[in-house]
Amino acid sequence: MRSDVGKPLAKLLKTSKAIKKLYLEFNELMVPGAKWISKGLSHNKTLEVLNIKGNIIGDEGMILIAESLASAPCLKELDISLNEIGPSGF
Repeated sequence: MRSDVGKPLAKLLKTSKAIKKLYLEFNELMVPGAKWISKGLSHNKTLEVLNIKGNIIGDEGMILIAESLASAPCLKELDISLNEIGPSGF
């Protein structure tokens, strides 16, 4: 993920009162992108669907996302497929 995209994405997730679905599949987010998403997700109270399929976030990125899920009460659907997540990421 380009560094100039991550911070605005986190800010969008933190401040938006309307966003319900976010589809970011196959955007090469990798671990830096997962970090920004987790920062924003931990403050978001409206997002219901997050698709980060095929972004090569690996175990480290999955752990970051998982840690923020407890603070995302509205999230009902999360697609993390095709992200090279191994046993330590689950």
